[in-house]
Amino acid sequence: MFESEKKEFLDSLKDFVKGLSDKISENDEWTVKGFIDIFKNIYTVSGDTKVISKILELQLFPYLKDFAVSSRKYWIQNRIGKISELVS
Repeated sequence: MFESEKKEFLDSLKDFVKGLSDKISENDEWTVKGFIDIFKNIYTVSGDTKVISKILELQLFPYLKDFAVSSRKYWIQNRIGKISELVS
């Protein structure tokens, strides 16, 4: 990958990451407060890192996937354009 492409991707990723906090919190409060089981018992979220990482994974995965797909499409189109220029 060319250095300019790496920098462009990193800048794009940094911009994308800035918007992720809106996906997991509102007014500096987590949007997930706990879990409800099939018996309607409510459990608060603990500080266990495995629990927190799973919550973040479930909440953020769709956004990360969309970013990856859109970035890949962009880079493929960009790469084809550069290859076309070299061949011409």
